[in-house]
Amino acid sequence: MLETEIPKISAINASLLKLNQNLEETSREKPRLNKYLQGLKNNKEKIKKEIIKAENGISALYEEQEKSRRLRDLNLRRGKVIGRISLFLESLDFTEDQSLDNKIALLRSEIDDLLLLVDKESKADKMASIINRINLQMSNWVQNLDIEHEGSLIRFDISKLTLIADSTTRSIPLFQMGSGANWVSYHLLIHFALHQYFIQANRPVPHFLMIDQPTQVYFPPEKDVNNDGSIQESSDEIAVKKIFDFIVDTTESLESNFQVIITDHAYLRTEKFQQCVREVWRNGVKLIPQDWLENVDEENENNI
Repeated sequence: MLETEIPKISAINASLLKLNQNLEETSREKPRLNKYLQGLKNNKEKIKKEIIKAENGISALYEEQEKSRRLRDLNLRRGKVIGRISLFLESLDFTEDQSLDNKIALLRSEIDDLLLLVDKESKADKMASIINRINLQMSNWVQNLDIEHEGSLIRFDISKLTLIADSTTRSIPLFQMGSGANWVSYHLLIHFALHQYFIQANRPVPHFLMIDQPTQVYFPPEKDVNNDGSIQESSDEIAVKKIFDFIVDTTESLESNFQVIITDHAYLRTEKFQQCVREVWRNGVKLIPQDWLENVDEENENNI
């Protein structure tokens, strides 16, 4: 005789029914679980980008600290050289001897050569420090634009007058960064970073920037189906909005010390963009008024 009683058919059916209900409930919860998992993945990527950005910022700060140390050491060396030479000159017993005058002239020439050498090293260190500050600013701004290599450290190569993105595996110069959209955004980064430094350092550079059609790569004439400057593709519209938001926000951060003049075909519906519009040249309204041309034609006819 069996130690355990064989379950009845009704009990088996009830268990199967409960199991089926559990499976259905699991199926209903599956989309919610998938959405939750996708959210975790997105947060993971976001945190990963923030970590890369922080690491790049820390590396740049360490590099700037090293440049400052070198500049301080260089100034100390300069002071020691000048001090020793001055002490030597003060210890000389000056006479009217022509040979002594010749020695003094020779020593002064050597002093000038040494000072020139020290000044060249000091100038190079100062330039490196300035470029490092500009690079750090561009790396902080890059996330505000729709751009490739946004997680990389961006630097300006002043010897080649180009931008380079330093990723974890290689360095990518601007001409290898693909689309014209990338080129526009990277040019905006370097222009605004340079102007920000000129303003902060009170350099004699005019505090304005003229930009002609920055959205042309997103907005060729054939896309303007309504002839109103609107952009149909959502991805392009987001990228163009980021460009204008970056220009406006960065200009405002300079506290009225900087002006940007833009001529463009695109016309966004956002409040920030609308507040910056000064003239709309559409539907017969043009940069050069039509009556000017008519007056010129009348004058030409009268002169015939």
